[in-house]
Amino acid sequence: MLRNSGLAVVMVMVFACSIQATVLNSINENTDTPGQYEKYEATFTLSRTYTNPFDTDEVEVNATITQPDMSTVDVPAFYCRLYQVSGSNPETYSNPGPEEWKFRFAPARIGSYAYTITVIDIDGTQTVYTGGDFTCSSGTGKGFVRINSGDNLTFIYDNGTPRINRGHNVAWANDGWYGATGYEHYYSEMSTYGENWIRIWMCPWSGDGGLILEWRNHTYFDGVGRLSQQVAQRLDTVVDQAEQYGIAIQLTLQYHGAFSTRVNPNWDDNPYNIVHSSDGGFLTNPEEFFTDSEAKRLTKNKYRYIIARWGYSPAIFAWELWNEVQYTGSDDRNWWTADYRDEVVAWHDEMATYIKSIDPHAHPVTTSDYYQLSTPLYELANIDIVQEHFYDSPTVDVMKNVIRPLMERFNKPVIVGEFGNITYDAFNDRLLMHNGNWAGFMLGQSAHQWWWDEIDPGDWYEDFGPLAIFTEDEDVSGMMVLGRAVTENESILAVPLMEGFADIPIYELDCYQEDDRFTGMAYLSIYLHAGWSSNKSNPIFHVDMPEEGHFILHVKQVSDNPNNVIEITIDSSPVYNQTQPQNGSDYEISVPIAAGPHTVQVLNEGQDWIEIRKYEFRPDTISYVDSLGLVDDERAYVWIYDDDSQEQRTHHGEITGETLTINGLEDGWYNLDFYLTRPPGGAALGSAAQSIGGVLTAPMPGFERDVALKVTKALDTSTQTLVTFVSQWLQTGEDLESDYDGSNKVDLADFAILSASWLDLQDYMITPIVVSAGENQTVLLPSDPITMDPEVNAIGDLTHAWTMVYTGSASPAPTINDICSEPSTRNPEFTFSEAGTYDLTLTVENALLLSDNATSHVEVVTYMTRFEAEDADLSQLVGGNSGVYSDILASNGYYALIDWVDEPRIIWHINASSAGTYHIYVQSQGACCYEAGRGDYLKVNNGSNQFHAFGSTEVWTLFGPYSINLNAGDNTIQIIRSWGGVRYDFIEIPDL
Repeated sequence: MLRNSGLAVVMVMVFACSIQATVLNSINENTDTPGQYEKYEATFTLSRTYTNPFDTDEVEVNATITQPDMSTVDVPAFYCRLYQVSGSNPETYSNPGPEEWKFRFAPARIGSYAYTITVIDIDGTQTVYTGGDFTCSSGTGKGFVRINSGDNLTFIYDNGTPRINRGHNVAWANDGWYGATGYEHYYSEMSTYGENWIRIWMCPWSGDGGLILEWRNHTYFDGVGRLSQQVAQRLDTVVDQAEQYGIAIQLTLQYHGAFSTRVNPNWDDNPYNIVHSSDGGFLTNPEEFFTDSEAKRLTKNKYRYIIARWGYSPAIFAWELWNEVQYTGSDDRNWWTADYRDEVVAWHDEMATYIKSIDPHAHPVTTSDYYQLSTPLYELANIDIVQEHFYDSPTVDVMKNVIRPLMERFNKPVIVGEFGNITYDAFNDRLLMHNGNWAGFMLGQSAHQWWWDEIDPGDWYEDFGPLAIFTEDEDVSGMMVLGRAVTENESILAVPLMEGFADIPIYELDCYQEDDRFTGMAYLSIYLHAGWSSNKSNPIFHVDMPEEGHFILHVKQVSDNPNNVIEITIDSSPVYNQTQPQNGSDYEISVPIAAGPHTVQVLNEGQDWIEIRKYEFRPDTISYVDSLGLVDDERAYVWIYDDDSQEQRTHHGEITGETLTINGLEDGWYNLDFYLTRPPGGAALGSAAQSIGGVLTAPMPGFERDVALKVTKALDTSTQTLVTFVSQWLQTGEDLESDYDGSNKVDLADFAILSASWLDLQDYMITPIVVSAGENQTVLLPSDPITMDPEVNAIGDLTHAWTMVYTGSASPAPTINDICSEPSTRNPEFTFSEAGTYDLTLTVENALLLSDNATSHVEVVTYMTRFEAEDADLSQLVGGNSGVYSDILASNGYYALIDWVDEPRIIWHINASSAGTYHIYVQSQGACCYEAGRGDYLKVNNGSNQFHAFGSTEVWTLFGPYSINLNAGDNTIQIIRSWGGVRYDFIEIPDL
């Protein structure tokens, strides 16, 4: 029953107060029986109004809640004024309602709660309400996300359910999706494919002010220290929607550009800037934000408001204090200045401690920055999560070199909050995201792509589905890194992470090999300083070479001092001692090393610094198949991948004949379930294997690019197991051997588990999926050999068969054997001698005779009517990101991008048999910002520039026909930048 307490209640309180004292006029609640972790909201009005209700020096309102166990918790209340909402993209706010106060709380314990409300203002501290109560009933929610105290590295919900993050950034809504409507669009797409994490910035972009509570020049700005109620109402909706769709928000409270004059600078528009004193600005430079007492007071007021209004929600995953705080500051004093770093660290300590002191729901706190700052930041007790951002390639290699060393150093969860060294090549960038998602999980953490403005228009959401299926209800807590699970060798790497010139590493750090990496990388500087420096390192590597090979020192840069000497010792004997080139850069020093255990030391015996990219121990033979994984006594997760199926590399096609080896499992039988890692995902092949002496070996099924594997302990199905089960049938109690589901009773549920275990030990295989037989294309006679590069999503041994349907005038009609010498291989060469159309069908069959097929279309012509952009004269295709990129959806797999910088152009030289009017088609798509009217100029010979909207679509679109006049003989056709940011696939002139 909902209650509305009015004047009669208030009169009781007034009796104990002076006439002038602040009193509570009315109060109502959204429910008096909230479920566990559901919102309880009390809305009330006060007799006094305040000049600035967001200023805790003027007024502070709190609720003190007594919980069922009689413990108390203080919950900050907040001022609120709700508006009428209309429209969308973005929605608008008008006709403000009454001024109210609210507090929000999500109860965790079942039972009765009571509360009081206290006001601190000019009248002092007054309890203005003592009659509050509600009853928490059982609910369906899992609760808030916590850091798992069992290992301090993983996440868990309040109800004990493990949490694995899956998702990507949507820092602000854009590309036609604005405001709360925009976020609902993103949420809906994300949740469909199992994403459960999003990172959102409180920044001023996205329509009319985004989600920032105080910022100049947006529709709803009220001044410094006066938090926009319209934006707050929008964020109410954004948080409610996140709960609805099962997505948790990492809410970024500050972004770097707002307090920067150097990187993405927005300082000129920041209301805190003193040049905007009429809006309340008072800081003369951005770095004062970290030390000025008034700035810190206002920031605490804002953070208190954020926690009061949205901290109740389990849809808040974590508070992120800053996005990339290293980019704040002005040019003459910024993050590499030692005292500035100290001030930033002190600010983080103060703010994180403050948030912890007022957040009744105890959300984790994180931040993000460059490693030079992060060492002291992540050592702070109240910074709970280490966050890394990187834009380096190849993605899998970088993650391997970053995540585990940071976990090792800080003993905290590590989130890759941003990654993605994209090229605006759809295939490459989608592969990058795929690899990052899987590598993050297989390293025991999570990684999150930045480029939502590529994911959304490209509709890449489905790529998250296979990982969601694989990780659903899984628990990685307490699991260890799994060593290499595939045969043959790989390089053993040491990649230092201390990137600050003044960082002090551990001198003569002993780095011990752990599979393909070394311990201690978070304590090792990229700079090899001279012996006289207090920052010297001279690291020592303890390695066991699987075979003879080379130790390779990858040098990035040498100082301009003429006396820079590197010495390398192996087993205490010098094997290299040479002066390095002054100002030398990007070269390798390689020395041979024999198989077996060794101790290798690298010393700088010169006078100045040398910068090292990495230390590599490379065996003479290296496999291109690699693995990442996690293991404990009774289970393992493994990702086996083609190391060259990474961005800007070429994968090796179908991989067969590999052997799986997993160390660390208890002896016994195990179910091996192999999963598709690309849509639609899911288990595709099952088998079983036995662990003997802690080692499980099994043949690997064939796969292409990558495959994921779950290894789970099978129940012992011996006769004794059945005897025990029968003897315990319908017994109740703890520690029953046959109580497989942990219900303290042996019943049908346990029988189902036992019987299922027998089924799990049977082999199974799903039908292969031939995603594509290759790209449709046009071939000009005489034909050079071509390959189709089909895409097959399958696991297991496969057979391949190409068939063909020919349409044309050749007699006799060509057969598949006329154009292909090996039609039973996956990707043979095709050579054409007759014009016509060829529909080439690839049929793939697995060992269970399950099959699938796909067809591609090849048109063989005697003269060309289609002219590929990548084959044109590209000498003027310069500036920015202009260039040729690959895309499996483009003709021949490539396109040319005209960027915004300079005046790039694509030039075709066309030969026409006679002068006349011809018709031209242009296939193109926008690189971003697909508004109507975006496009470039089409120019024929020396004619005028004709503008066309070639960039107005987000998918490949054939524009035309456009009438053009060509001369007999040579002609020049150009596409010249106008707006820019447009991709071109080809032009066609069918009249030629």
